[in-house]
Amino acid sequence: MLQLVARPEAASRPDAQTARVSCIESFEELEARKSQWSALLQRAGTFTPFQTFEWHASWWRIFGDGFALFVLWAEDEDGELIGLAPLMLAERRLLGRRRRVVHFIGLYQSDYCDFIVDESKPYALQLMLEWLATNDRTWDVLDLRNLEGSSPTLQIVREFFADRGHTTDRRHWNQAPTYMFGDPQADNDLLKKKSLRRHYNCFQRQGRLEFKNCTTEEEIVDHLECFYGQHIERWGLTDTPSDFLHERPRAFCREIVRALAPTGYLRFAVVSLDDKPIAFHLGFECNGRFIWYKPTFDVALARHSPGEVLLKYLFEYACQRGLLEFDFGPGEESFKFRFANYTRSICSVHVFRDRLAGHADRLKFRIRTAVKRSPTLKRLGWRLLGRWYGRIWY
Repeated sequence: MLQLVARPEAASRPDAQTARVSCIESFEELEARKSQWSALLQRAGTFTPFQTFEWHASWWRIFGDGFALFVLWAEDEDGELIGLAPLMLAERRLLGRRRRVVHFIGLYQSDYCDFIVDESKPYALQLMLEWLATNDRTWDVLDLRNLEGSSPTLQIVREFFADRGHTTDRRHWNQAPTYMFGDPQADNDLLKKKSLRRHYNCFQRQGRLEFKNCTTEEEIVDHLECFYGQHIERWGLTDTPSDFLHERPRAFCREIVRALAPTGYLRFAVVSLDDKPIAFHLGFECNGRFIWYKPTFDVALARHSPGEVLLKYLFEYACQRGLLEFDFGPGEESFKFRFANYTRSICSVHVFRDRLAGHADRLKFRIRTAVKRSPTLKRLGWRLLGRWYGRIWY
């Protein structure tokens, strides 16, 4: 486990009602404050399940070895939580040196990350950034990924550290296609799309087609092995094999089912034909937003597109629930854009204490972007990344 240097003093600012920021380095201490975290979310406006304590705790239990907890905790003068930064420290090699890099907890698993701030106390973000600036000897790089492009954090963090002489960089990583409900005619057209109806009718003619949302941990766990198997076969046909080939992602899936099923945010859907599952989806519903996270289907039936039948059922579910949007999540797969009417930008902000390291990392990112634009280089890159990813995490 990466070890922190001596714990820095908490930061305070008189003009913010003597609010204070401290750093939590113990998971046990953080777990004892779970109720405060959950209460803050309700005052933070729009959030996703990726900001919940349950999600972060699940990730930390499975993937946390090799990292040091680095959660910033901002409280007002009465001790009420007004902001938190769910961060962790890792060691990475850059320009031949080991660097201490700050990431959001949930690296490579969370679709959306951000600081969590009480809407009525926006100065809490500034306080946490001031803590990071004051204690910049504890880190070399801030690598804050998977921020929504509309998040004010991107600009605030970059301007804050640029004003203090740090090298900063904002990068676009991905897009998240989304369907925004609200136009009755467009919503009706979505449900009646020809391809969805055609594939649905095909399976209807073959037998008894059923859709079920599993709501309890017990129900979901009964389907997980089949879900893993379908996912492995589905992604085995591509250049990016399923992460369920490895035990840690399976354990993480079981952990989020255990932790999130009681919250009401988890959605696990099963489409079956004559009682045999032909498609699954593990995702979330929160604040009027349905989040597409891990879908799969039986590849033996691929020519009849069971994935589109799954989509038809999920769109209908979202409409019946009166949801505001169907978020396909980060990823630029072509099928998402056939249904989306809006696209989010997924970005990151980077801050470097070493100017040369900042320029080197920016060059690496530009090379990566060029590779992504070339289909041949992209396939090769994914294969190499898959091997590295397997060595690091599993």
